[in-house]
Amino acid sequence: MRNIPLTPKSDGGVCIDSAALESADIIVATTEAASSRFIRYSTLSDVSHALLYAGSGRVIEAVGEGVRDTSLGEAVKDDILAVAYRHKQMTPAAAQKIIQFARKQVGKSYDYAGAAAAGLHNNTGLCVVLLGVIGCPIARAVKWEQPDRFFCSELVLAAYKAAGLSVVNGNPSNAAPDDIVSAYSAGILRYVGHLIA
Repeated sequence: MRNIPLTPKSDGGVCIDSAALESADIIVATTEAASSRFIRYSTLSDVSHALLYAGSGRVIEAVGEGVRDTSLGEAVKDDILAVAYRHKQMTPAAAQKIIQFARKQVGKSYDYAGAAAAGLHNNTGLCVVLLGVIGCPIARAVKWEQPDRFFCSELVLAAYKAAGLSVVNGNPSNAAPDDIVSAYSAGILRYVGHLIA
């Protein structure tokens, strides 16, 4: 992660609990699972997952079984790192729109192809190794967006886009969880704190 401490006890980081969160806060996280390590490797990142805090101890996230509304505790139970951010231009009305959009997606399938494409989009070296010098640009030019499926960061960023708040440049379907950390580095998001460190 850039410009924030991985250990909250140093360099100005802070440990928080769910009481410090507000509706529509973005949480980026990672686990020790093989799938998490693969995502971190393929996106050259320290984080592998993104989710939205929906208020009242609930989160909305896109995971292997699809988009779900679950408890924060359930969502982060295996995490070794979870960091919360808040958009600097967040308003109660925008937060409501973000959560409404995300809730409408609950039950939709996980977008495996889109997640893989986002990884290739964010890691040129891996893309070239897997698809070659010719195949990589072709794969990056394809529109992988599927309106009935979401991967984690795509869900979060599409919800923000639906509310008129920009977090990243470009299409949410090309974004990885690390792009959210980059939005913090760019001054778009503010650091709320570490839920798990």
